[in-house]
Amino acid sequence: MKTLEERESPFEYSISDKPRTMTAPWLIQYDGQPMPIDIPAGAKALFDKKRQILHVHDNATGISITATPQVFVRLDYTQDFHDIEFVDLENLHIKLCGLYVNEGALQFEDNKVFEFSNIEMFRSACRLLSSPVFNPWQGYPELTPDRCYHMGNFETGELWIHPNQLAENPDTPVDETRGFLVKFLFRTNVPVPGWDRFDKKDVEIQPGLYSAEVIKSDEKTGEPITVKATGEEDGLMEFYEIFVPFDALETFRQAGDLEMGDALYRTHFDPRAHTDLALQAVQPPSKGLLGRLLGK
Repeated sequence: MKTLEERESPFEYSISDKPRTMTAPWLIQYDGQPMPIDIPAGAKALFDKKRQILHVHDNATGISITATPQVFVRLDYTQDFHDIEFVDLENLHIKLCGLYVNEGALQFEDNKVFEFSNIEMFRSACRLLSSPVFNPWQGYPELTPDRCYHMGNFETGELWIHPNQLAENPDTPVDETRGFLVKFLFRTNVPVPGWDRFDKKDVEIQPGLYSAEVIKSDEKTGEPITVKATGEEDGLMEFYEIFVPFDALETFRQAGDLEMGDALYRTHFDPRAHTDLALQAVQPPSKGLLGRLLGK
């Protein structure tokens, strides 16, 4: 773990010589229950109910967690894993999308249902990590050039494609095109050719109703290329992971032998509004009589 130098914070943190646990109404697990945050002895903690900030950082382990209703930021220099997740403002137990750095590799998390600008996502992460509340230590997570597809500078907000990738594919955009179609249902009246992932052989999907999840899309256009089909009727469940070319489905659809419906498309997400609200909450408390009168 690298040497951590603590930054000066506008907030006063509490410290206890005994381990403790903290929860917050805005930090919710997937099951709807409050998420407990363990605070080691000697770690610093902040719980501000009015501003809706929960923060814990431990200099001994290099772990920091900051949660507001808009964003969850975790820095873990022990595991060299750091992530920023944006939260659904109406359903606080749902994480939308974000980014993470795993052992020096920068990756974007779309949860397979969101579309966003990589540039804006990275810039929002940089803005958050410029705050001593979201990032209590000097410096930023380090990116390892030989492990990165995307490279970036957390201090300047600049994001670019690794030169090795550009050497192979000069037209690679920083803002990737994610497949716009996520999943759909289809009913076929004729057998459809596919590939059995487990048995590694060609198969035919028999007539019936299936759900289809898009697992591969064209990187430039976003058009679906391959789907994973799952049987939706009794007797079809043996076809659990059959890969089917989307073009084959489209051919049968145009011939009138297959119908598609209930399509789910990616949702656009702009991280800037969430970031603005989160940073407003952690602005330094106003000093003086006027600030106290205004409740700041």
